[in-house]
Amino acid sequence: MTDMIIDIHSHVIDGLDDGAPNIDTAIDMIRIAAKDGITHIIATPHYIHGIWQNNAFLVQKKINKLIKRIEQENISVQLFPGNEVFISLEVPELIKEGLVCTLNHSSYILLELPIINIPEYTKDIIFQLKLNGHTPIIAHPERNCEVADNPNLLYDFIDRGALAQINATSLTGIYGSRTKEVALTLLRHGMAHFIASDAHNCRGRTFNLSESKKIVETELGDNIREALFEKNGQCVLNDEVIKSIGHRRVQKKKKRFGW
Repeated sequence: MTDMIIDIHSHVIDGLDDGAPNIDTAIDMIRIAAKDGITHIIATPHYIHGIWQNNAFLVQKKINKLIKRIEQENISVQLFPGNEVFISLEVPELIKEGLVCTLNHSSYILLELPIINIPEYTKDIIFQLKLNGHTPIIAHPERNCEVADNPNLLYDFIDRGALAQINATSLTGIYGSRTKEVALTLLRHGMAHFIASDAHNCRGRTFNLSESKKIVETELGDNIREALFEKNGQCVLNDEVIKSIGHRRVQKKKKRFGW
């Protein structure tokens, strides 16, 4: 493998959601990504059924314009289309109809859960997607309140064929100490397959994978670091099967009673 960093989750396309408001900001964001060592970016504007319906045609049209600007500016970053799809009962049908943009038109789909809860139909959606030949990648599960309280909920989703993507900013502490600890717990138990930026702007929620890359290397070593920042992302871009890194349940700590 070459020395690359592949970011599978970003909001860099201008004017589609709460990410880059205009193309100049988008270009500034991509410059930041290049300086951080990121070589490949999948742009994943929100698709929320009935609210932000950034369909595959629109995403591709916008991304083509952005790629031209990247070439004009001579920035060494490759850009690919996608969506961050908010979970709903309609998701499998939306994919079938070609409305939702999978990650680089592959069999992988970036799936977002609510922050507060997990819908009761989540397992059914994962089952339907897998049945249809798609693999859901659950975006930033460490930010979900139910997963934070019980990480083994994510274990069950992975057991059913889903993958998981952790935000770099969660590992670096932008969302607070609890979210950071949940992210580390998921990492240590093999419940993370990608680290991504979820970049929205040029400050705060921006492209900064290099810092989290060091954290992963310190915690889990070179092989896991390479899988989470490079190899698994390459599999998504090429629509190849991702090898399991082995996930395990989080064991509850036994309470000790003093006398």
